[in-house]
Amino acid sequence: DVLPHGKDGYFVVREFHQETSAVDSKTSMSGLRWIHGPLVVSDLDAKGEERWTSTFRRLIYDKDPMVGEAFCLEYKGQLMLLLVDSEEQVEKRKSGEKKLTHMDLKSPFSTSVPFNADGTYKAKNILRTSGANDFIVGRELYRLGPSEYYATGSHKLSGSRMLPVRIDISTE
Repeated sequence: DVLPHGKDGYFVVREFHQETSAVDSKTSMSGLRWIHGPLVVSDLDAKGEERWTSTFRRLIYDKDPMVGEAFCLEYKGQLMLLLVDSEEQVEKRKSGEKKLTHMDLKSPFSTSVPFNADGTYKAKNILRTSGANDFIVGRELYRLGPSEYYATGSHKLSGSRMLPVRIDISTE
């Protein structure tokens, strides 16, 4: 994704994405799997010179193509990502562990990841209340107001019941 910000630059978001055929160990049936890997984000000035680049490490491996897509938006000159993350991957990033696996998705949740002017970020849980999780899934993010966005949500990662989710953005 390429997102203009202000009159002086662009955010560029690159996501590793792969579609692969795999055999389910329980059923021995072959099927497609979707892998969403790390995101490399950059802030470029109007001339295309890089101000900063940062990598958000994560790995989502699922049978559902609607799960794992990262949504990018610009809010008040700040880049923000909306995506599915997990407690296990958060802990591995904090400890500096380099390798993430698809087994690190035992307790997933939706999160927002705002990037500061120097490329640092701090992820924040969203769509999580009283121990229950809802997930941002789907392929599109719709902007209806200055800080009002809509995406598709589901009560479980590979759920067939999807509903619109309103997301109000703030940097507080």
